[in-house]
Amino acid sequence: MNSELSKSVKDTKTLLNNYFSKTGDKNFKQFYYDWFSEQMYQPFADLVGYFKSHSNKQEFSNFVKDFSIYVDVFNNDNIKNEHFSIRNYSKTKDGSLKSIMDRVDSFSFQARQYVFSFAKIEEHNDVFVNYRGKTNMAYSYHKGLDISKLILKNIEKNYDVLNSKDKSINMVDTLMRKKIFKSYAFNDSYSYKDKSKFLSELRMQKEALSKHYDNDKSLEFADVFQTEYSDKPVHNGNKNYLSNGFELEFYYPENIGNSDDLIEHLKKKNNWKHIYTTSNDPSVYADNTSAGVIMPDVSLIPYDKLNPIEYASKILRNKADEQDCLKIFDTFDKGYVNKHCSLHQHIGTENFDLDTYKRLVKRVMQHEKKLVENFAAEERTDNKLLYATFVGNNLSDNAKKDYPLLCLMADICDNKEQLTNMVSYGQKYKTLNIVPKNTVEFRYMNGHFNKKFAEGFMQFNRDMVQSAIDNNGSHLNKALLNKHNWVNNQKEDTKTEIKDIRHLYEFAFDRFDPNIKVSDKVKIGDMTQAKMVNNGLNVTRQASVQNPKRFGRYY
Repeated sequence: MNSELSKSVKDTKTLLNNYFSKTGDKNFKQFYYDWFSEQMYQPFADLVGYFKSHSNKQEFSNFVKDFSIYVDVFNNDNIKNEHFSIRNYSKTKDGSLKSIMDRVDSFSFQARQYVFSFAKIEEHNDVFVNYRGKTNMAYSYHKGLDISKLILKNIEKNYDVLNSKDKSINMVDTLMRKKIFKSYAFNDSYSYKDKSKFLSELRMQKEALSKHYDNDKSLEFADVFQTEYSDKPVHNGNKNYLSNGFELEFYYPENIGNSDDLIEHLKKKNNWKHIYTTSNDPSVYADNTSAGVIMPDVSLIPYDKLNPIEYASKILRNKADEQDCLKIFDTFDKGYVNKHCSLHQHIGTENFDLDTYKRLVKRVMQHEKKLVENFAAEERTDNKLLYATFVGNNLSDNAKKDYPLLCLMADICDNKEQLTNMVSYGQKYKTLNIVPKNTVEFRYMNGHFNKKFAEGFMQFNRDMVQSAIDNNGSHLNKALLNKHNWVNNQKEDTKTEIKDIRHLYEFAFDRFDPNIKVSDKVKIGDMTQAKMVNNGLNVTRQASVQNPKRFGRYY
């Protein structure tokens, strides 16, 4: 027995459970809010510290006034002509104020994702009105600047008493809990001091846990950390075919016609009897007389002479169903995608209990980097794909060091809702999505038209899920992992044409770290992409997103 690891496991679980007893419930969204709060609010504390040591209260008031004017006149629809107009304050010899202002700007850019991820849905919607559909929405950056303006005005009111960085962070944190994250307001049971003490202890405990985990070679905690202890090949094949389905995002040529013409083309080409055009009624996927659903994909940017579309297969109950729906890959002489197009796979969870979900989550976290590097294009391996970020990076960029703590966080979840919040903040935008009631979804594969590669990917995922169900000591079908990879796909795939994407995401949105500078290119690209998505949502009436004069309701 490794007594050090055993003690670390026990101490970490005790620390986490004590935290949740103080906060009132086992809410991992609040946990993550707390985890990142000091990091997110540090730029404002540094700003106060700078003015107190280099200037005076009046100059800070002038700064806040100019910042407020900058936010009020900000042109959402023409960011490329916007400049951080208060840059005259940053003309210092050492550049220290400019660095702080860059971090305030970065906070503003990340603020919407921070609220979207960790606030309760009604609290998010109260601030962002009807921006509910996607993680990035047009005008989000402006709203983040508005939040920064709110913070700075409150700092100005309390400037005289903010004589330490800790007091400044406390003030900002308390304000945000009062105005936005209202469910997490400090109270007699859980104070700012309690939060700070817990985070300090947990970070130290994380280091000890990681060290003892690395030194442990026994199988005592094989289940807790899902230690892969067997070399037996994982290959379920067709022995126990798990129900599943897939979604392919792509473009089809305009010369085919509109979506109705496309459906007729697909039916004729593939000998399909029927295709649905909406999934408003989920039961359509269970109709075995249909091939699935075809509908416009508003998340994809438009190209001349190409139309964005998504095909979602019916529920595949056997290999024959799979082969029938995989005909979509042979439908066109040339298949068009861009780097944001994805191939998603849903696998049925009828054989899952809570422990199965936990095992699968841990295994995905453990192998996540390897899986994405193997099956996805290079640009997806850096955790910057907004719609499929890494579960293993939920605490930091050091997934290897964080893995033991994340496993224990999963272990203490009492139900699937808690686990979902722990894995993905209750949203679907992770490499593994466990939000659906009846499926789990693998979201990291690129869209393409290589049928053999898609078939291998889908079999690999079914085998991985089956291994988690059976709690096998071997996790992955390594034969398929070696045979089917993106490098080989690029050599074999002569059908797929990858179109240029003008607004590729270049920012790790869920790092919640203002120390990461946000370039103008990233801001412009994100806004352009988001507005295209919004326009699509408006046209299809899936949402109504406008440029409001005022965003929130807390002014």
